[in-house]
Amino acid sequence: MTEVAKKAPVKRGCCAKKAKDPDAPPPAKMISYFKLFKYSSCADKLLVAVGVLMAILSGAVLPAIAIVVTNVIDAFDPQKTDEQMNEIIVSTLWIVLVFGSVLWVGGYFQYAFLQHMAEKLSFELRTRYLHSLMRQESAYFEKQ
Repeated sequence: MTEVAKKAPVKRGCCAKKAKDPDAPPPAKMISYFKLFKYSSCADKLLVAVGVLMAILSGAVLPAIAIVVTNVIDAFDPQKTDEQMNEIIVSTLWIVLVFGSVLWVGGYFQYAFLQHMAEKLSFELRTRYLHSLMRQESAYFEKQ
């Protein structure tokens, strides 16, 4: 075999290994999702749980509306009378109205609870970070 055939193929694009910069800082240490709630109270965790439950409820309603709308398509069967057609459409209208109300209320509470919890958590983390900075010796900032 020739020497060219023995060499490994050169990888380009996303598969290529990047040269490490010796001056680059080490990668940030990642924490788990649940460690974010380390400084949260039980009420805060309950807000997140209810917010996630409302998000699941709101997400489940949308495909259900698509299934219910098929009743409207079935109502336009030429073999049905006008009274049967009106009855099917009115019943479907009430179901869609209930689903829309559930979607509206669920979406509101999902946004309100999760947004409130995010604001409380970010405020708590910023406060703790500021307190830890203020406790540092002045020499710590001169080294930086």
